[in-house]
Amino acid sequence: MSTANNKLKICPKITETSVTEKGEICIRWTESPGADKYAVKRSEGPDGEYGLVAWAKDTVYIDSSVKSDVTYWYKIVALKVLKGTRNSKKTSPVAAQVASSIPAPDSLRAVNKSGKIKLSWKAPEGVSSFLIYRRNEYFHQMMPVAVAEGSSFTDKDIVQGQFYHYCVQSLIGERQGNFSSQVSCICLDCGEIVNYKARLFKKVDLQVRIVAGADGYILERSEDGESFTEIAKTKSDVFTRFTDKADKVFTEYYYRVRAYKNVGGETVISKPSEAIKIKTK
Repeated sequence: MSTANNKLKICPKITETSVTEKGEICIRWTESPGADKYAVKRSEGPDGEYGLVAWAKDTVYIDSSVKSDVTYWYKIVALKVLKGTRNSKKTSPVAAQVASSIPAPDSLRAVNKSGKIKLSWKAPEGVSSFLIYRRNEYFHQMMPVAVAEGSSFTDKDIVQGQFYHYCVQSLIGERQGNFSSQVSCICLDCGEIVNYKARLFKKVDLQVRIVAGADGYILERSEDGESFTEIAKTKSDVFTRFTDKADKVFTEYYYRVRAYKNVGGETVISKPSEAIKIKTK
């Protein structure tokens, strides 16, 4: 068997960082199939030097060599030892956690509203200031982007079509508290049917506006304007023309479109566009 077939394909992803009752930091991550072991690396800054903390066989590690009220940044490196070639490595995105007596925000949510991402959370008692961290699908480090008062923040500095990840850290004066869990949100426009025309023999031509970041489009049809069925799906963000052959002649049909994007092995689908109505010939 070729050693190339044994190389790691899936990057580990940190799924949870929490502080134990003893003030230790517990890190959990997803499995990288085929990995022989995992290196846990740590830094006191997202751009700092990451030093090796421990080797782990499982997908969990408890870091007991941490100090209170210090923010730590972690990377997990999956390692598979290959014969006759270099070791195969896959490194996780960066996650942050702080061992502190200041409690973390709870119930963090992220919602796409009119091309902006609104964050909301439950503020711990005695905490009114929060540091907002963000990363996108291309830059894998959580970076501070804003300080918010209260229990909400609207992120306007975003790019349409990108997938964003957030976490929120409690602050009391200059003291940094613990982090919330991470949430994700995508700003994916629904699209719009900009041109349409009924042709002979029940054919309908439709053109969809290109949506930033979309991988393709789903066209849906209905006879009553309520119960829609998927009738076509593109595999390209630049192919925006559809030709539908309807079931009946001289009948009014409703059409609408959704954009979609493939993210981390899953397909994210936008809300539907406003429906247009057209009568077949």
